[in-house]
Amino acid sequence: MKNLTVIADIQGGKNTALKRALQIQSRTGCDITLLGFCYASVNDSDAKNDAGKVKELLVAKRSKELNAIVSEFDVATNAITTEVIWSKDIASELVAREKTNSSDLIIKSAHKTGSWFHTSTDWQLIREAKAPVMITAGKTWKKKSRLLATIDFATTEKSKQRLNNKIIEHAKALAGPLGDDSIHLAFALTAPQALIDLDLINAKKYLADKRKRLQPLIDKFCEEHGLNTENVHIKQGEPERVIPSIANDLKADLTIVGTVGRKGIKGKLIGNTAEGILSRLYTDILTVRP
Repeated sequence: MKNLTVIADIQGGKNTALKRALQIQSRTGCDITLLGFCYASVNDSDAKNDAGKVKELLVAKRSKELNAIVSEFDVATNAITTEVIWSKDIASELVAREKTNSSDLIIKSAHKTGSWFHTSTDWQLIREAKAPVMITAGKTWKKKSRLLATIDFATTEKSKQRLNNKIIEHAKALAGPLGDDSIHLAFALTAPQALIDLDLINAKKYLADKRKRLQPLIDKFCEEHGLNTENVHIKQGEPERVIPSIANDLKADLTIVGTVGRKGIKGKLIGNTAEGILSRLYTDILTVRP
């Protein structure tokens, strides 16, 4: 992990995203780019001639704000690069920047306003950004942090198996000097509810048999990645509820979730598992694309 892109909060914000980036930098030695957005629309015909001046003044003001934010932290002068972007659409701008500016991780403070009619910047980034996206919850990571990686042990799809491996790669990169034992794994054990309701299967026996079949796969996965099998946590239920429950029980600092990044009507009607988890989590969340 070499390059982090951090979205600065508006003036007066707590800048938890930057605080988190600095914690990661202390573990990995990565570079940080702090982006500050600003924009103003000049619609009045008499003022349009001054639009260029308005932009110049606002960009200068925002640049001064970013420098003030950085000065609040005890870091080397070359530890953070600041940049002001003239745009009102943060998510689209970041997605466009990915074509020319590579980033290993995008970090942003939480802004949970997604709804049926409104797609917040958080949701847009999770759905569209190719780089992993970290949404910070605001709490300070403990010195001995616990990172919870959501793994689909039951999948037989190659793409999802690759995503499992990618999730672990990011968990290890963020664990840094904490070591692999700080990484915990979560899996939601599900059963076909329709068959249970019709008494076609016994739920308890079905789940016990499924867990038994999965155990060799779980042991193999942990062995391949050098992880502790005692750090595997399995609960029955839907991922949207099970993962936050496990994270809460562990008092995890970060939950890492794979997402396929659905967009459009399908994304609004069905939603991503990552979005369902995010709405119930009190930890930081990191979403990883295939």
